[in-house]
Amino acid sequence: MFSDIVKQLHLQKKRLILDCCTRWNATYAMLSCVLEFKDVFMRYVQQDASYKYLPSDEDWVRVEEVCSFLALFNEVTNIISSKQFEYI
Repeated sequence: MFSDIVKQLHLQKKRLILDCCTRWNATYAMLSCVLEFKDVFMRYVQQDASYKYLPSDEDWVRVEEVCSFLALFNEVTNIISSKQFEYI
């Protein structure tokens, strides 16, 4: 059912990302990705009465705030990582 909604919203080229406890930027990637699926979750809860884990509006705002904060760190990490390879 979730996949059907993804197709309806033309997001089939996107995939949800799982968190990885050993890499902080995996948390950023997961949270920023889930924001793209916000509408899917909203529709999913309407179609599946057993789904009980829909984030609240406040939860979505928190995710957006955390992503805004972590985006800078992600950008710096990518810059540093690419610079290290130039000197090897």
